[in-house]
Amino acid sequence: MNTTWEPERFANLNRQLGECLELTAESPKVEELKQKLEELKPELASLLEYPAKNAQHRTALEKGTPTINGEQYKVSTDFVAEATKLSDFLEVDEDLAAALVHKAVGYEKRFELAAGESAVLLYFSEREAKLESLRTLFAGGASTGVDEGVRTVLEQHASEILSSTLKASSSMFPERVLAAINMLQGRQTRVSAVLSGPSAEVPYQREVVEFVKTRIGEERKQLAMLLFVIMRDYQLNSGELLAVVAWLRSASVSDAATLRLAAGLLVALGTDEGSEQAEAAALDKVSHLVRDSAFLVRLNAAIIDEPWCDSGLKGVVWLQWALLALFGMKRSPGFDQLIGFREDRVEAIAEQAVRMGAYRCAADYLLGHRIDDAMEYELADEFTALQQQRADTASAVSPRYPHFDDVSEELQWQLERSMEAMLAAFIGRMSSLVRRMRYSEEDALYQAQQSAVYQTTQAEPARRDTEALFAWVTVLYTGRADAALRFWGHGEPDDRLAVFVRWGADCREQGMVRAYFGMLAALASGAQASVCAHEFMSGGGAGGHRQTVNQAPLCSWQALFGALDFYAGHLRPGEPDPLAAPPPEIPDAEVALLRAFLRLCRSVVQHSVVARTAIYDSTELGAMTTMFALLACVVPVALKAALLDTVAAFGALDNDVLANSGAQADSVRRVVDEMARRIWAQLEQSQMLPTAGDGARALAVGRGSSGARGGIAYELEEVEAAAETYPETRAFVRLVAALIHVPADAVGVTAEAASAASASASVPADLGSAYRVPGVGPYVSFVLDSVLLKAEQRAYRVPDEKWRGYALALDVVERSLSTLDLSMFVGTHATVTSDALRELATHPGFEVAVRVLCGSRLLDALLRVLDAGVDAVNAGAAAASAVLPALRILLRVLHVQTAVLRGAVPALAEADSLGFALNLPRSLTTLEQLLLSRRESVVQIAALVGAVDPHVSLAAVRIVHILADSTVFNGVDDRVTRGALTLNRMVSMIDGSTDSVRILHAFITSLEAEGGDDVEGDESDDDSAAALRVAVVDLLLANIVSSKPAPTIAHYLLGFSVSRPAADDLPDPAQRATVLHTVLDLLRGDSLLARQPRLAERCYHLVHRLCADPVTSDVALRYLRARETFVSTQLRAVPAAITTDRPRATSAELHARAWLWRTAALELHSLVLQDSRPRAKLIAEWL
Repeated sequence: MNTTWEPERFANLNRQLGECLELTAESPKVEELKQKLEELKPELASLLEYPAKNAQHRTALEKGTPTINGEQYKVSTDFVAEATKLSDFLEVDEDLAAALVHKAVGYEKRFELAAGESAVLLYFSEREAKLESLRTLFAGGASTGVDEGVRTVLEQHASEILSSTLKASSSMFPERVLAAINMLQGRQTRVSAVLSGPSAEVPYQREVVEFVKTRIGEERKQLAMLLFVIMRDYQLNSGELLAVVAWLRSASVSDAATLRLAAGLLVALGTDEGSEQAEAAALDKVSHLVRDSAFLVRLNAAIIDEPWCDSGLKGVVWLQWALLALFGMKRSPGFDQLIGFREDRVEAIAEQAVRMGAYRCAADYLLGHRIDDAMEYELADEFTALQQQRADTASAVSPRYPHFDDVSEELQWQLERSMEAMLAAFIGRMSSLVRRMRYSEEDALYQAQQSAVYQTTQAEPARRDTEALFAWVTVLYTGRADAALRFWGHGEPDDRLAVFVRWGADCREQGMVRAYFGMLAALASGAQASVCAHEFMSGGGAGGHRQTVNQAPLCSWQALFGALDFYAGHLRPGEPDPLAAPPPEIPDAEVALLRAFLRLCRSVVQHSVVARTAIYDSTELGAMTTMFALLACVVPVALKAALLDTVAAFGALDNDVLANSGAQADSVRRVVDEMARRIWAQLEQSQMLPTAGDGARALAVGRGSSGARGGIAYELEEVEAAAETYPETRAFVRLVAALIHVPADAVGVTAEAASAASASASVPADLGSAYRVPGVGPYVSFVLDSVLLKAEQRAYRVPDEKWRGYALALDVVERSLSTLDLSMFVGTHATVTSDALRELATHPGFEVAVRVLCGSRLLDALLRVLDAGVDAVNAGAAAASAVLPALRILLRVLHVQTAVLRGAVPALAEADSLGFALNLPRSLTTLEQLLLSRRESVVQIAALVGAVDPHVSLAAVRIVHILADSTVFNGVDDRVTRGALTLNRMVSMIDGSTDSVRILHAFITSLEAEGGDDVEGDESDDDSAAALRVAVVDLLLANIVSSKPAPTIAHYLLGFSVSRPAADDLPDPAQRATVLHTVLDLLRGDSLLARQPRLAERCYHLVHRLCADPVTSDVALRYLRARETFVSTQLRAVPAAITTDRPRATSAELHARAWLWRTAALELHSLVLQDSRPRAKLIAEWL
């Protein structure tokens, strides 16, 4: 086996594959790819199998004469020790280990690790690239989106690898993938043993060994995904499919590979009839089974007769197999004879599958990626029902399945599609089984209730399979807009799924009804589906069950609001009477039922403005009056949270609703704005948050302390704090946020102009004016003082709840700032009126801005959120949801602070007719000045440039840009000197931190991020990696100017010496990576100018700026000339003609060429002065 090793062979192959997916077969690059695939095919087929340790090679290495890439070397004893240790640790051939160490020597400075540890990183990086190349190859070979000629090339090589064997008796490729997954599991166990053993036996730094352990786990998932792609896009032979079934039978569901292989098996056995193409594929599978009757029998035995490690997974596979068998019996004559049983046996298998826990596994495991904290809370009763979905021999309650947070979008889509197909087939083909099981459960539950009443012997706990089925549907469709239209009869050749929905309306048992309403709420997601659900509920569930003759059908809006009104009437607080009986309570089961009903209402009104308006304006329903009446009663916190969330849904302005409204968007916005204003008035009237107070007419801006007593404030401090969970408070904060609509012409908190915001039409400026200082200030102050600023002081039953509270509170703060209109203080304007000043003083956004600029606890809270760090953000921790709004708030304050400090505050201080006393903080200053003493926070912001989320990274880059531009951070740090130079404060903070290397690599990674066309959207579009790359280069350009003494943050990131930026040479890429190397790599490619002309323009501008700046000119030109031959290469590479007809792209391309030619002129001038005629001649000839 080959013992040679070269870095980035497979990384380059993967790049070639990615490029060719977008080309046609006529491209010369496709021919180059064919040659490369032919060359590397044996190594691709070998997967992760490398030559094992060799005694002869070990002897040669110990003698100091190893063979490295086919050539014998004489090496030092240190080299021998490193190579030997690497061979033992990686369990590879000594010559391969020597080749790795030999190549890694050049990466020591770049990685800042020893040669052996650098070799470990290079080794696993190339293994990752090899697996990615295989996945790209197999997926591309079956993709209809790829040019047919290219697809043929890829499919040919993929098929050859699939059928390849390494030895005469070797198994085929898919079975080798399974073997590799098992092999890596053993390898990971051995590495874990090393880490848990004595420290002296850990061969490298513990972080490096931990990295290896993590990478091995990632490789197992990569291999499982590779096999998933093969099962999805290619036909496995009988032995390979049986091997997958055997692997899954003994697999643990806690193994991430199990989820991926289970998804692949379900695709391989799936019979989706959703389209002609899908049905043809299903028929092909059945035909394949029929052609090999022996295989059909063996596969049936492997699935049905053999034991499985997990009963739920067994149930899902059984159910899929039963559906395939039933499909085969109906579509392929003789199928039942070949398999050995008929339809009655198929139904029995399906029933056994259900009893094993198929619903539970499908909803809680295969769809586990859909279950977030909000769903866990909302569907707690449904998950309890799922846990009662068990094998008959198991305990009464089964444990929850593990959920994985690293499920790719590709796998998520396939799992959801497989579950949709299985669910539709099961409901459609086995409706009689579904009905029989429900009726049996209802009888059992009735008997159990009778036993409880008459205190007779309690039988086995009743099964709740129908609830579990409804829960499966709920998890599958929650939040997926219009994905469930089939259940409402849209686009279906028959109405089996619609019949299922109508059939469910006749459920009588309370748990089933609750689960059914939860299912309807999920099915109502989306503009069209919500209208269908509203019509269904308005029609009484198509004649569903009535509890009495005079009552409305249970599935109707009248029933929901009638129940709420009933409890509001019975629980309405009256005069206190010490002799009166305790007030009645709503039974827990009824609370759960009402919450499910409210969730359905929320789903409908959230997605349909028509339904929202009809329900809100209905005097018969009295929806809003009824809900606020019940909120004033003593009811469980969970029910109050559901009521508040439902009220919020009526007042929320959903972007999807506006997008679906088309030309009616403005009209819809006006309607919802008015509805929100009315809800504000009802909220104020309810005094759920006491705001009347003592009638004082004074406003202390920036001082904090909402001063609220009673109502929600009491329940937060006395009820929720004691329980250490805060659902009602979170719902109240969501309500406040929902009622603050960001205007259509506002571009968000990241807008650079202070005038880029306008007042919200949904917020009444005169709210409560009859008895207090007007406005919604008390509500936002409550969010700030009682929720945000006390978040760290509270105890939490679930730690992540703290971060959910942070995120919600920061959303209110962000919306407040987004609607703060300061245009009156920008440019030349007329005198500001008293009314305008009064609205400004009472605006919650002004309160937020003043609190930040006076250095209050709000600023500390924002920075505390950022202290969660980039690792938490990239790991998807709960803190990540709060980091982005915190960054955006700081960014918006930086943009508006001048207008606040120089315009708004002086104007308000001089105003004498506001109608109330106004107290402003004595000390206000810029945010830059406040951050200067918080050095660690500045470093944290810079480190967040390395966030995987481009929105987080972009906000961090823009903050760093503004700070670097300020005189505060651009000034000299007197405490730090480097040689004869002093450092400016920004460079001093970053260079002196322990995260300096991480920050440098964060900027490099941001530039390397793949981005699409950067001129398609609007200039303010922040949703792409392209905007991030442009922002990074803009930061560099802004800090290479004569007005800013070197070294600035730009010099630091670009790799110039901090002590002698005008003299010391730039580092070699192999020694130390810099942002300049990345910029030059971008320009070296041949697609940047065509795909991202704005970025190309800025990159060429940056190069010219470096060549023209007095500080950097000599060093930059010397490097570009010696290492890159940049100018002559670029002049020849840039296309002669403009290839686009888009005005913005054409302008960017022209500017890019202009900057390149100006750089060429500088280089030509420099070469003539140095009398370097040969180099000058190359440029002159092109010109």
